[in-house]
Amino acid sequence: NDSIWTRDYGPWFIFDGENQLGIVNHTYNRPYRPNDNLVPLYFGQQQGIPVYSHSMYHTGGNYMTDGSHISSSTRLVYSEASSANGMSNAEVDALMAQYYGVENYAVLDYIESGGIHHIDTWAKFLDEENVLVKSVWSSHHTYTALEQRATLLASLPSSTGRPYNVHRVYCYPISGGSPASYTNSIILNNHIYVPFFGNSGYDQDALDAYREAAPGYEVSGYYYSGFISDDALHCRTKGIMDAGMLRVGHIPVFDDQEGTVTIIADIQAHSGGSITQSVVVYRHNGGEWNEISLVSNNRGSFEAVIPSPEESGTCQYYIAVQDDTGRTAGMPRTQPAATYSFNHTVNLSAVDSSQMPENVQLKSNFPNPFNPSTTFTFSLAYEGEAELSLLDARGRLVRVLTSGVHGAGDHSIHWDGKDAQGRSLPSGVYLYRLRAAGLQYTRTATLIK
Repeated sequence: NDSIWTRDYGPWFIFDGENQLGIVNHTYNRPYRPNDNLVPLYFGQQQGIPVYSHSMYHTGGNYMTDGSHISSSTRLVYSEASSANGMSNAEVDALMAQYYGVENYAVLDYIESGGIHHIDTWAKFLDEENVLVKSVWSSHHTYTALEQRATLLASLPSSTGRPYNVHRVYCYPISGGSPASYTNSIILNNHIYVPFFGNSGYDQDALDAYREAAPGYEVSGYYYSGFISDDALHCRTKGIMDAGMLRVGHIPVFDDQEGTVTIIADIQAHSGGSITQSVVVYRHNGGEWNEISLVSNNRGSFEAVIPSPEESGTCQYYIAVQDDTGRTAGMPRTQPAATYSFNHTVNLSAVDSSQMPENVQLKSNFPNPFNPSTTFTFSLAYEGEAELSLLDARGRLVRVLTSGVHGAGDHSIHWDGKDAQGRSLPSGVYLYRLRAAGLQYTRTATLIK
C-alpha cells in the first residue's frame, strides 16, 4: 500500500442478487496512490471473494450506510465524479443503486469550505434509525453548518419510515483549535471503538454519549497522539464482513399498541445453513420473560404474535435467532442487553381475523405481495358503519381508504400504494384494519418494489 488510510481505499462489501458476499471496488480518489487502489482486488483474490470494479471516483471516509439501502456522503462525491468521470449527479445516484443497492442516497453539503470533506469526520450511522453528529462550541466556524445538518438529518425518513433520531457528541478544541473527531469511530459486532484525544473528561463524555445512543454495546476508548480533527480511528481501519453471516432485519415497535401485536422479521442465513432457533422474547410490566416462535408467513418474512396483556402497561421484547453453524443474531443487535419497548393496552373488542363472526368478513388482499397496487375486500351481513384503514408496521395511520355507512354485501377497495398525501410508500409490510359491527379486524399486506 501507499498510505495508512485503509478506510478510503479498502474493500466495500455487498451481498449480490444471489445473497453471496462480494466486493465493490471504486476508483480511489487519490490517483497518486496506485498501490492503495489495488488493495480490494488483491484482498478479493486472497479471500476468494468476487470483486466488481467501476471507474467512478470515491473514498471510504466519505461514505456511510445503514445496511438497509440508505447511504450518505457529502457532495464531494458529486464534485469528483463530475470532474474525474464526467458524470452527472443522477448518474452517480444510478451507479450507487446498481453496484451498492442504494435506494436513497442522501448527499449533504459541506460543513466547511476547506478540508477533506469526508462525512466520517462529523457524522456516524449507529443503526437504521440513529445517527451521531458532531457538536462544537458556538464560536467555531462549523457550528452553524453542523446544527443545520443535524436538523436536516432529523427531518429525513429512515429505512423504517420514521425520522432519524439524531444524537450529539461534543468535540472539544484540540491542538490548533480544531474540534476532536469522536464520530470517527468504528463498530465491529457488538463493540464500538472510540478515538480518544487526551482530555480524560471529554473522552469520558464521548463514551457516555455512545452508550446512551447505542444501548447494549461495549464501548471502549483508544488514545493515540496522532489523531486529529479529520483523521482518527475510522479513517485508518476497515471491518471485514462475514460471508456466512446470520442477518436479522426488523422494524421495531415503539408506538402505543392495543390487543395482540404482530412482530415481523426478515431472517437470512448467508451460510446456507438452517435456522435452529427464531424466537421473540417478551414480558409485560417487568414480569417473567416468555418466548414465542417466529414462523414463516410464506411471503419471505417471519412472524410472531405477542398476546394482549392481562393488564395495560409496558411490553419489552427482543428477537433472538441462531443457525446450525452456531452463529447468533437478533434485534436489537445487542440483545438481550438491550430491548425494545412500547406501551401495550388491553383491547377487549379486537378479535383475530380467523375468528370473525359471520356478519363481517375481511378477506386477504389480492395480489399479495403487490406492486404497485392491490385490492381489499370485506363483507357485511347488514348495513352499517365501516372504516378500512392502512397502517404502517408500527401501527401509525397511513391512509383511511373508506369510512361511512356501507350496505350489506361485498365491498372492494383499490389501493395505489400511496399515503394520504399522495406519496408513494416504500417497500414493507402494512396493516389493513377494518372496523365494523363494533369490532376490528386486521390483516397484513406486503408492498415490494
